[in-house]
Amino acid sequence: MERLAFGWLSMSEEEFYNSTLRSFHNRLKGFEEREQSRQREDWTRTRWMILHLLSPHVKRTTFASLRRALRFPWEIEEERKKVAHFKGDVSGILAKWDAEMKSKKGNGNTRRS
Repeated sequence: MERLAFGWLSMSEEEFYNSTLRSFHNRLKGFEEREQSRQREDWTRTRWMILHLLSPHVKRTTFASLRRALRFPWEIEEERKKVAHFKGDVSGILAKWDAEMKSKKGNGNTRRS
């Protein structure tokens, strides 16, 4: 733990020994997230450089397919989460609408207000 604290996190001895395990863990987690974000930005920048270097030499349709082909795993995962969230929203709305329609039919009230 000391190697992480004094190396990666640049904590002083006093900071390390006065911190709780929870605060140390939070600090380490924050460092890991920042480092991951930095690496993703670097990879994204590299991808854009490659795409722009290739763009004069390929057709427009090939360029579009290259953009789709050069997606990163974290981007694919984000898209899956968005789709799952959207499906959840839609199914929730439809379930609510079905419940309202059933309650209106049960009350004998079929008019919309």
